[in-house]
Amino acid sequence: MPTTLTADVVRRAMLNCSKGDAKRMTVVDAAVGADLEQVEFVGWHDPRMPQRAYLVTLREGNTMGTYICDDLACPATTRLERKPSAGVTPELNLPVEERVAGLRVRVDGFLAAIRGREDAARTPA
Repeated sequence: MPTTLTADVVRRAMLNCSKGDAKRMTVVDAAVGADLEQVEFVGWHDPRMPQRAYLVTLREGNTMGTYICDDLACPATTRLERKPSAGVTPELNLPVEERVAGLRVRVDGFLAAIRGREDAARTPA
């Protein structure tokens, strides 16, 4: 998967939705052009379907829809590039590299859990 996102790359990478749902999803401008070599993930709420949120990461070229932070700004918050939202408190006593590594572990754990459920759902009983 290319590391710089386009709307087509995002839609083709969707794991847990139909092709029709992927086609209907709104890929926001902030996601297009994002470089996944620079951040752990890109996330956004679908402005046309606000109950849906999407997450894009480099793990196996797959994306997932979920809430990671209430505003999906964990990469910027972890790096202290923006003020944390209410209730989010980055561990300021840790170096940025350690906070980023911790975020990656949490994102990977989430993706592994989703991947396990997806694989289990595909396995015949």
